[in-house]
Amino acid sequence: MKEPRPTSTYKDRSKAKSSWGRKTDYKDKKNNYQSKFITDSLWHIIRRFDHMIETTNTKAALIIAFNTFILGGIVLKWGELLPPNPLWLKIAGSIILAAAAGACVVSLFFTFRALAPYLKSHNYRSNVFFKDIEKHQEPEEYHKEMTGLTPDHLTRDLSFQVHVISGGMSDKFKCLEKAIHAVFYAQLPALLLFVVVRFIAFFVN
Repeated sequence: MKEPRPTSTYKDRSKAKSSWGRKTDYKDKKNNYQSKFITDSLWHIIRRFDHMIETTNTKAALIIAFNTFILGGIVLKWGELLPPNPLWLKIAGSIILAAAAGACVVSLFFTFRALAPYLKSHNYRSNVFFKDIEKHQEPEEYHKEMTGLTPDHLTRDLSFQVHVISGGMSDKFKCLEKAIHAVFYAQLPALLLFVVVRFIAFFVN
């Protein structure tokens, strides 16, 4: 004789449904927390890049001030800086000063390139990049698009922005590095060599 199949009661079904609901809620909360964590991390990276850009601009301003001072002094005081004689020292001094001035120009060129804003957004339309935002005809149009964003779409947009900004930061630091190299490996050695020329001219004369 077969035993009767146990039938689930309403209470059992309610417990199962409640348990499934709790698992679903936990999964949703976990996904929401993960999405928020990623979004917050991306915003933190962008703010960190902004701070690095400010630091780069400060360094660039100092380099510009230094180069402007040196270049202005060379150009305005050219005749006074050169030794009057002998002729070979005057020629040597002219060449060295020209090299120092050229190094100033090179350093200034790369410094201004480092200061140039990086406005590329690559081949996608961003909801956080200002050049893409201003393409909306009306503020309401942008508001409607933002309210329709999903967390995944925002995370993707921010990830793209972080990647683009990192490319701009890399270019800025490369230019700033070249500007500093022009000062330390060309301009300063030329100025020191010119001091030696003036020192020799002092004893020769």
